[in-house]
Amino acid sequence: MKTEAVLSNRSSQEQHESLDYLQEHIAEFSQPTAKTLGRYIEPVFMHDNSLEVLQRFLIEESLNAVAVVDEGGMPVGMIDRGSLIEIFVRPFAKDLHHKSPINQFMDKQPVIVDIHTGLDDLAQIILDTGMRHMVSGFILVQNEIYAGVGTGHDLLQEITRQTRQKQQHLFRLAHYDQLTCLPNRLLFRNHLEQACECAKRKKDSVGLIFADLDKFKYINDTMGHTFGDKLLKVVAKLFLGCVRACDTVARLGGDEFVFVITEVGEIGDAEKVCKKIIAALDLPINIDGKDIQATASLGFALYPQHDATLDGLISKADTAMYAAKQQGRNAYQVFSPALSHIMLERMSIETKAQNCDGKWRVVSLLPTSD
Repeated sequence: MKTEAVLSNRSSQEQHESLDYLQEHIAEFSQPTAKTLGRYIEPVFMHDNSLEVLQRFLIEESLNAVAVVDEGGMPVGMIDRGSLIEIFVRPFAKDLHHKSPINQFMDKQPVIVDIHTGLDDLAQIILDTGMRHMVSGFILVQNEIYAGVGTGHDLLQEITRQTRQKQQHLFRLAHYDQLTCLPNRLLFRNHLEQACECAKRKKDSVGLIFADLDKFKYINDTMGHTFGDKLLKVVAKLFLGCVRACDTVARLGGDEFVFVITEVGEIGDAEKVCKKIIAALDLPINIDGKDIQATASLGFALYPQHDATLDGLISKADTAMYAAKQQGRNAYQVFSPALSHIMLERMSIETKAQNCDGKWRVVSLLPTSD
């Protein structure tokens, strides 16, 4: 396994992976405009007869409001269904207004916005001008010419949808590996904690398998990081095929993967999974027309038999994996007390080294091994 510094930043490779993901999805984070809410509803002209407009509202029951435009197509007002009907249900209203143009009854101060107005700006405009426009809606223009109408209900729905979408993207960025789409270290630990809590209540066991691709650094250095990334994606899919839907496969970083196997009856059950993982890499993997033979070293520890704490369990599975590498790779190793000497050896590695300015700094707790 690669040397891990106690005080270290995320590797440049992982930074590039996250950057690529952000660039790929930047459009999805972009703020939509009022145009996304617009519907083109045939406007009425300011000199149209008010009774004819009323008749249109009576026929089109779903029509809540309609824009009023001048002869050039520029909006000058808004007439909403409720207001117009309320006027004409009064006694003798039809007799009094049967020749009146619609501009006598329109709202002369509607909300008029350009189709490129952002939703946040649109919401602020409505708040500033009065919440009544949430009901009557707003008029959209393009180059000052009528282009459609939108409603406050549509605005609220879109804001809610966008907020939910952003939350989902942020959750994925924080909890999933952007290269393989597997859970990352943070989500892995959460799944492991939940699995162990559930096993504790049911008096069951949880298997933890650490997997490290053998000689991956050599593959990366000789074939290139793009080739290595493609290999990791294929391996991730192969690993997913080795477990059940209730289990977890996560990528911790680099070529390190981890499996959380729930409801393990005995060690033999988890060993079957280990064998299945190794067998999944038996056949060469074709990347860009080149066949590559990938292998992995696995370490297995069982909760609570080997350790009842998360950190202890992780450490023991990691130690077992390191032992598998020492024994020749392309194999798995179940943790046993006999491996305790390996843990002691690794912890006794010198963790301080004098740098050029004479100060001591932490450099590593783990030895280098590919």
